[in-house]
Amino acid sequence: MNLSLSLLLILVLSPLALAGQEATFNAHLNWAKGATTSTQAKSEFALTPEDYCNDATCKTQLHAPQQTQLSSSELESKAQAQYLTNEGAQAINDGFSKGRPSVENDPTYEFALLAQENAYEISHGLSNPFVDCTSGTLCSLINVQKTCKAPTNTPLIYVQTPTLVTDIRPISTYSCPSGTRLQGNRCVYTERQCRYDRQNLVTKTTRKSREWCFSEGMSYRWNGKEVNRNGFSQGGSKKKYNTSRCKVQEYQICGSVTKSRSATAHCPSGYTLTGDHCSKKIVTWPKSRPTGLISECQSTNNVCVEGSKTKIIDGIRVSLPCWKYETTYQCQTTNTCDALSECTNVSKTCSLMQQGVCVEETLTKSCQEKSCQANTLQCGETSFCLDGDCYDATPTQSDDFHTSVSALAAISAAAEDLGEPPTMFKGTAMKCEKKAAGINDCCKDSGWGQSLGMSCSPEEEALGKAKEGKLTIYVGQYCAKKILGVCTRKKRSYCVYDSKLARIIQEQGTRHQLGLSNGSAKDPTCNPITPEQLQQINFEHLDFSDFYGDMNDNMALPSQNEIQSRLQNNVN
Repeated sequence: MNLSLSLLLILVLSPLALAGQEATFNAHLNWAKGATTSTQAKSEFALTPEDYCNDATCKTQLHAPQQTQLSSSELESKAQAQYLTNEGAQAINDGFSKGRPSVENDPTYEFALLAQENAYEISHGLSNPFVDCTSGTLCSLINVQKTCKAPTNTPLIYVQTPTLVTDIRPISTYSCPSGTRLQGNRCVYTERQCRYDRQNLVTKTTRKSREWCFSEGMSYRWNGKEVNRNGFSQGGSKKKYNTSRCKVQEYQICGSVTKSRSATAHCPSGYTLTGDHCSKKIVTWPKSRPTGLISECQSTNNVCVEGSKTKIIDGIRVSLPCWKYETTYQCQTTNTCDALSECTNVSKTCSLMQQGVCVEETLTKSCQEKSCQANTLQCGETSFCLDGDCYDATPTQSDDFHTSVSALAAISAAAEDLGEPPTMFKGTAMKCEKKAAGINDCCKDSGWGQSLGMSCSPEEEALGKAKEGKLTIYVGQYCAKKILGVCTRKKRSYCVYDSKLARIIQEQGTRHQLGLSNGSAKDPTCNPITPEQLQQINFEHLDFSDFYGDMNDNMALPSQNEIQSRLQNNVN
């Protein structure tokens, strides 16, 4: 019964409900049409100048302004006066004088244009390569200059030639032939010798017939002296003559003579007789790898370019299977340019030299990339961020503080010595003496604080203390004095610098990287670095660890109380 009643009510009321909805719709439709028509009718909404007047005087002046009574020249004069005094006119004039502002490189302007060009996507919530409605970022394509490092693949040729040092020793033994005897360095022997002269002869004197002869008999004279005939004999007849009472006949005198000749000298195995001593060339080769060469450089080829031969050097025959080697090194430093292969090269400079050869260069490339900026961009009805500063930067602590500060200290120290000519990191040549057999070694590297230098000169003592302070570069050693061909006094040469920083840059920079020399041991040169050479040194490959201690000791950091005081003063 209730269900039937409900169905009956629905059938009766449904047409009435539908009729009411239709009437409401038609009423709203007619209102909208009327509003559109009335809005477009100018008569109902037209404005006239009188609408801006508050009284009748204003309306009178509006229809009959005072300026209608002025002539053309008066109007022009008043216009000029207004132009010079009116603030609005002056603002317009200033704008014309300055021209349009240049905003082509302004980041805010660029992102504003980006938003304008992609307004449809932003308003409709559509993402594309330049607009990301999900993350709220705007992106543009820009040309960015980037730098990278790449190996030059230029081969580094390392030439190795032997160093020949003469080792001198005394003659070890002497020998004599059979029939002689050794006496010192001479061979002594006897020889039968017949002589005839006024100092050496045999004289036989006899009487003439029966007359008496005072000097009758035989006489033997040897080296101007009368000698006994024992050991001597009469030789061949040489002369006959008569005196008033005697007949005289002279003969050679023959006797034994002691003679000597140089004994045959013998040297130890491997040594050659040169004059009065034995000599040998000791052959030493330089290291197979150049000093200071970075680990990225590896040998690719080693060849003998001057083959086996025997040379006579200082009278000594020296035979070697090879007199000159050439080792080729290739330096494969990290190539960071592979990631920028799509970029265009702009310029390149040498960033690392080894032994005077550029093995790595820094390339500047122009790369087109998408530059995205985080914004509070909300696609649709909400606005987006256009100020270009919609994120917080998070600072990071550099781990290369010591290296960076050391490099800056090097540049600062170099700037102090700029002049004409420049004297950047100039050293002083100093020498020390090292006598043979360890009698007096003034070249020791340590111990100068314990009276080691009591027998050394003040310069040698100063050099020793500089070596302890790591302020020196070793140049070489040479023989300063020889006695009978034996070196009895040697000297060592050093370049001494006024700071560890100068020594590090000279040793690792000019010697190892640029391949420059400090001269010879006898004539050392400790030249300053030129500005051009300083630019060629790669400071990233310098080891400043010896300098860190001095830098930290000299660093004056403010105390905690001082920091708090400064902060409080800034706040106040």
